[in-house]
Amino acid sequence: MPETLFENFIRFAEKRKLSEKLYVVGGAVRDMFMNNELKDIDIAFIGNALELAKDFASEAEASYVLLDEDFSVARVVKGNQVIDLANMRYGTLDIDLSERDLTINAMALPLRFAATRNIEEIIDPLNGLADIKNRVIRMVADENFMKDPLRMLRVYRFAAILGYSIEDKTREAVRAFAPMLTSVPGERIAEELRHIFKNDESCNMLSLMAEDGLFQKVFAKCDPKQALDLYCGVEEMLDPSSNNLTASTKDFVKTNPVMICLKLSTLFQSEKNIVAFSSAMKISRQEAELTKRYFCGRNLLADLRVKDAAPDSKEAVGFLIKFRHDIYPLSVLATAMDRGISDYCKGLISFYETVFKKRESLLPLINGYDIKKEFALKASPLFKKILDAIELGVLEGNIAEREQALSLAREVINRNMI
Repeated sequence: MPETLFENFIRFAEKRKLSEKLYVVGGAVRDMFMNNELKDIDIAFIGNALELAKDFASEAEASYVLLDEDFSVARVVKGNQVIDLANMRYGTLDIDLSERDLTINAMALPLRFAATRNIEEIIDPLNGLADIKNRVIRMVADENFMKDPLRMLRVYRFAAILGYSIEDKTREAVRAFAPMLTSVPGERIAEELRHIFKNDESCNMLSLMAEDGLFQKVFAKCDPKQALDLYCGVEEMLDPSSNNLTASTKDFVKTNPVMICLKLSTLFQSEKNIVAFSSAMKISRQEAELTKRYFCGRNLLADLRVKDAAPDSKEAVGFLIKFRHDIYPLSVLATAMDRGISDYCKGLISFYETVFKKRESLLPLINGYDIKKEFALKASPLFKKILDAIELGVLEGNIAEREQALSLAREVINRNMI
């Protein structure tokens, strides 16, 4: 196997005789102890971390990214591999670890032992290893929440990811400091939420966040009970043992950002609130648009069922034209709202997969060049009307061949020439 960026760094440090001044810290130590794949690697250095990061990036033919000049934090990136390097806080390891968020993230391993993952050498002044063994999320100190209130969200993020319980005193501290979360930049909050939403069983964590007053600081205009009822219903639908959804639906919604936006859309009572949240949290345009799309579309799908619109009806086909593959997340939402709609959604999805997509594959039967050639017309807004009419005819099943498309084009031209 090719050398990883981390292995390269270990060799780089040994060559420069710096190993004694370097420590793996944070989540990477936890992952080593748990024998997990290393993803986020943080290194603390007794020295100038920025210069070290620049030198290593140059030697490794990687990219150097300055993250925080004031705190001397830099990132080295190569492909999808990342190493963050920082000056050891106050120059001592004990103080550095005491400034961290959770005990399970407040451990260190001297770099010289990292290559062999010698966990016997883990430095653990705050008993993080015991908390891992006991499956407990525990804060390092409540004043650390005051220094960076985002750490309160990380309590629930790691509890969700690891399936751990949260220590009572940690929850009490969150309740006390929850109002401070509003001082945190929205994009940082959004990133923590993404980590929570990706988890298959995040419903319980959001419920705990609501009990502890943190949920309300993030979703200020949401009714927690109403929102979480639907959120938890969505997770119930996505459970592998559930037979309310098709296999293709479950596969589609596992992808990102679909899963994130699907869950996020359950937490609002109005489109206006989604717009306000998207702006405050600075989520991506794609995330904002998908969240609104899912919020609005779920009720339109429910309306189709109320009208008992057959899958091949104009109304149902019109819905599929508008939402296309978003029928999958919308069926999850609609079924979570009303289990009785499950069979209707399955029927509509079957039509989408076996009929609608075949019709879709016929497009385009003609294009703008064909219109110019066949009807001796110059490009104009009329072309869009023609092509839209043909697309609708194909997707409704009324047109399947080029000659039929040209015939409809002629009708549209004649109507607009009168």
